Amino acid sequence: MPIKLTVWLSAACEKGHVFFCDSDEVEVGRSPGVDVQLPVSFVSGHQFTLVAEGDAFLLSDAGSTNGTALNGKRLAPYAYVPVWNGDLIGVGELLIQIEIVPTLPDGSATTSEDPVRGMVREVLRARGEASEATLELADAVGTRWSVEDMGATLRVGCDEDAQLRLPEGTLSAGRSFFLERRPGAIALRSSQALWLDGERLGVEPQALGAAHEIGDGAGGASLRFRDPLRVYLDELARLPEDRRHGAAEHVHLSTQQIDTTGYGEIEGAPPDFGPPDRPPVPAQPRLRHESIEVSLRERGRWGAFELWTIVLTLLVALGGVIVVYFVLRLAIF
Repeated sequence: MPIKLTVWLSAACEKGHVFFCDSDEVEVGRSPGVDVQLPVSFVSGHQFTLVAEGDAFLLSDAGSTNGTALNGKRLAPYAYVPVWNGDLIGVGELLIQIEIVPTLPDGSATTSEDPVRGMVREVLRARGEASEATLELADAVGTRWSVEDMGATLRVGCDEDAQLRLPEGTLSAGRSFFLERRPGAIALRSSQALWLDGERLGVEPQALGAAHEIGDGAGGASLRFRDPLRVYLDELARLPEDRRHGAAEHVHLSTQQIDTTGYGEIEGAPPDFGPPDRPPVPAQPRLRHESIEVSLRERGRWGAFELWTIVLTLLVALGGVIVVYFVLRLAIF
């Protein structure tokens, strides 16, 4: 069932970054391997999951550090909650609006609009740092071109057909290469001889990292590629996993049991936090697991109930031993 997720970095942001997903299960978090990557440090590697259920979706926090909210109400970890069109999911300052759509828009898989890249650019601009990927001549100070808003593909060369035309002599006559937009990155492709960081480029497109040197190996000038987004994402990838409940190694999930317990309030939630077409519903039923196996290591520590149970069990056992002792003593003497 296709869904559209619109992400705002904060309630003050006017522009949302749009993800389209067509899957019965959508994982959302900071890690690059999830279906929807939220490139912000306070988001856990796996923050929450959306699971299709009939004509709607169920939302479950994945034991994240900062928690997940639905319409201003904090969710219990590993508990399923139904979500509908217009609902707002909150993660720290992030606001994520869910919309169930009948079909995916044409060309959504190859669109040049990269929401991950858009969010990182917004973060970097807010820091006052460089936010655009660039090409520059290695031996010519100040000769630099932005390739950030290049669309899906950008042809780079010295001839008139090139979309980004380089000065004569930068590449050998007739040679060119392509920069292609990929999710969270830019890839380099060329059907002609091209060298990347001193090694010959193969036929397959090569995803580019934070910095590279590009040349044709035939005496032309070298080009330097710089991408602040990759620097930011590489730093983000080095952050340790921070789920407060640990990684669930063996969890059996079920959505058949309904618990109508209310959500916890989110401290500091704005009064108008919620979908634009209806107010939050504190008593909205919460679906939770029918059974869940979590090790003591994953739970972290015993609660008061477990401790009191152990104490009472020990007292009962001790009392039984004393009674047996006196019974035997009376029987003997």
